[in-house]
Amino acid sequence: MLGDKTFSQLSDEQLFWQYHSESNSIAMIVKHLCGNMLSRWTNFMSSDGEKSWRHRESEFDNDI
Repeated sequence: MLGDKTFSQLSDEQLFWQYHSESNSIAMIVKHLCGNMLSRWTNFMSSDGEKSWRHRESEFDNDI
């Protein structure tokens, strides 16, 4: 809920703004955090760490 309220205050331009080409936008960071949490918390009782289906590097592609 807090995230949704925060994002609703930002324009699309602000969500995707990058300081320079090597920096990450807010949208990229959220996409990365989502991938990380899905990987870490899926089957956390029976498996640990990165899952084989996660493509970490693609989380930083600006393809939203």
